[in-house]
Amino acid sequence: MKAISTFGRAMAQVMKSRMAFHDVTQGDMAAAMGISQSQLSKILCAERTIDLEAFEAFCEALEESPSILSRKRKALPTSNENARHRHSYMQQN
Repeated sequence: MKAISTFGRAMAQVMKSRMAFHDVTQGDMAAAMGISQSQLSKILCAERTIDLEAFEAFCEALEESPSILSRKRKALPTSNENARHRHSYMQQN
């Protein structure tokens, strides 16, 4: 099985966050995207990558811009940033 990139994991977090914000269920979103709920669940758990068409359908269902959602991904800390933060915190205490 192919490993999911850091970008893919971050986008999964953004997608889950936006679905919660809009109070959209996985079943409803999957139907809007034209994929199964199982496929969407794997995308949201970062077990499967999302293709461009599915991402566009996701954004369309939420009436959000793909470019804005991808920028939200940049606001999330990377695993390296998390590690640095933990290291810095441990040194202070």
